[in-house]
Amino acid sequence: MEGLLVAIIGSMQAVVVAVIVGFFARDGRKRKLMLEEEERRLALRSEENLLSMHLMSASINLGIVTAQAIMDGKPNGAMASALEDARKADKAYHAFTKEIAARQTAKS
Repeated sequence: MEGLLVAIIGSMQAVVVAVIVGFFARDGRKRKLMLEEEERRLALRSEENLLSMHLMSASINLGIVTAQAIMDGKPNGAMASALEDARKADKAYHAFTKEIAARQTAKS
């Protein structure tokens, strides 16, 4: 009888340990998924920030060369270059937003 009681207690301990380990393993998987999602969001945010900075820089440059052209009374070569940079930056930003929208649609 005493041996049976020891065996039952030992089995119960093993079950309790297995349940606790299962909870920790599940929590670890959730934490890993959350960290991966956060890293993905940070990468997207970083890419968007870089594109935004290019867009702002191109816009400022275009404004400066436009002001210079108005002051000189004629367009200059810098204006064509600034306009092309602004178009490239705008195109890259719109491509990025379309890509993000497509990803979000695919998730749904």
